[in-house]
Amino acid sequence: MEPTKSQLPEVPKWVQTRSWEVELLVTGGAIFSLLQLYDALTIEADRWDYIGAYSWIILLPAYAIRILMFYFAVHLITRSYWLSLISLQKLYPEGIDLDKLKYGEPFHSIAGRFNLGSHIANVDKFCSILFSLSFTISIMFIGFFACSMLCIIPFWIENPLLKSISIPLISLPLSVSLLLFMFDLFFHGPLRKPDGFFMIGKFNLYLPVYRFWNSVSLGFIWRSNLQIIASHMSNQIKLSAFMFASFLVGLFSFGNSSVYLFFLDSRRYELPMNLIKEDRISERRYMDKLNPEVWHGSAIQSEIITENYLKVFIPYHHDDDVLIDSVKGKHLADIIKIKVDDSLYSSLQWLSIMKINRQKGIVTVVDITGLEKKMHRLRIERAFDKYNNVVIPFWKQ
Repeated sequence: MEPTKSQLPEVPKWVQTRSWEVELLVTGGAIFSLLQLYDALTIEADRWDYIGAYSWIILLPAYAIRILMFYFAVHLITRSYWLSLISLQKLYPEGIDLDKLKYGEPFHSIAGRFNLGSHIANVDKFCSILFSLSFTISIMFIGFFACSMLCIIPFWIENPLLKSISIPLISLPLSVSLLLFMFDLFFHGPLRKPDGFFMIGKFNLYLPVYRFWNSVSLGFIWRSNLQIIASHMSNQIKLSAFMFASFLVGLFSFGNSSVYLFFLDSRRYELPMNLIKEDRISERRYMDKLNPEVWHGSAIQSEIITENYLKVFIPYHHDDDVLIDSVKGKHLADIIKIKVDDSLYSSLQWLSIMKINRQKGIVTVVDITGLEKKMHRLRIERAFDKYNNVVIPFWKQ
């Protein structure tokens, strides 16, 4: 038997009236902590990518953290706005004094419709809902990412025959059922209605689909929270729009957010002389610019070389195994060619190295005593892998 309202445990009064203090405390501390955690997770994901592990396992919570940070930031701004309204009400509890404004119609009526107390209550309600939904939607994002991974597993099968069978028999039905589940979720249960399309007698054919995807998507954690909010909203379409926008935030989080600024950048000649790619400097290629804790790609000691040598570091990547086998080699150096400008250096001595951050690779020293004092280009080529060839410009002084 369901408990009556009188039997339900009451939330302490101080929690109800002063929850905003807890929200601000948690939000402010969480934004700082999540920034630190996000940086640590992305560094670890880079390491996993080099050793061939599934880096998305690390990136998944990292992107959920980005969603949390976004909504915590919005919550912090909105709650601050709410506090400003509280201060305004303290100073002017009567609200707008229409007599002193002396507006004519229809402006007098428009200003008269504003009620400061109601506005404060609405903003307060929005802040509390936003605070609750930020956690709920972050967990939903993780859950639906897991669902998507389950649908595309057959595409990773290497056996062509097994792959051709698995895609139509496993991936396609899973994808269709997942779309049904998401449709039912975003529109708040049309497939679970007693007179729904999938009802046969007293049995709903959608039930097995619901139970399966509800478990995979971690619905046992977030669904109740969502249903509580949806059941008390007069316009559930707004909640659906908010959820859809949240998933868009998660989608855009999968890339560097600065990439999307290029859609707004109309400059065509932002690079001097409209330089070709080989003449562009990436500071990730110079060891003196790098964070020693972060794993990185091929690099030399600096962009300005005052010594008569280049110290070249090349990281080991799990994909290199295939290339080494293809040339019947035994070491990473067997698939590497080093050029300075157009000169090939074929008699280099390579040493294996494990850096302080535990990144593995090989290192060599290239004698550049005879080079002129001007700009040069170091070229690092991998056998049969032109896509990952590297060009590093440097100046010899």
